[in-house]
Amino acid sequence: GRTGPQEDAVRIWEQLLRQGRRATAVGASDWHREPAPIDAPNVRVRAPALDTGAILNRIRAGRVIVMRAAADPTPAFTVRSGLHSATVGESLTIAGGPASIEIGAPGLRGGRAVVVRNTTRIPVPLDAAGKGRLDGALSPGYIRLETYDANGEMVAFTNPVYLVK
Repeated sequence: GRTGPQEDAVRIWEQLLRQGRRATAVGASDWHREPAPIDAPNVRVRAPALDTGAILNRIRAGRVIVMRAAADPTPAFTVRSGLHSATVGESLTIAGGPASIEIGAPGLRGGRAVVVRNTTRIPVPLDAAGKGRLDGALSPGYIRLETYDANGEMVAFTNPVYLVK
């Protein structure tokens, strides 16, 4: 079938996130014949060990980035508020002061990033090293990241960082 994010599935997932549900987005390939690639899409799971229990626990916790292909570098995404920070699948208690979102998307020369904050889409320019930053106030809800190559094709999207008061 199709490769890339399935718009209907993403819309349902976003509805769940807006309702306060912490549903983990995943991606997988199912190869039957040429030319469908076996690795499109795939997931990167931030787990402390390469064993089934650790990986499944981290999937349940939302520590997943959905990737276009196995060869693409994994983006980094950190949200900071006051002295605290969080990354994909984690919760961050937001302080009233300044906040920042830091992006690292290696290999995306000429690419771009989009921060999705409670369904508001905010483009973030990336420098030649694939780094970007967004500063501003945060409100409760969630923040997630999408990255795109120079041709406008989605490379990755993250599960959210959940923002709580």
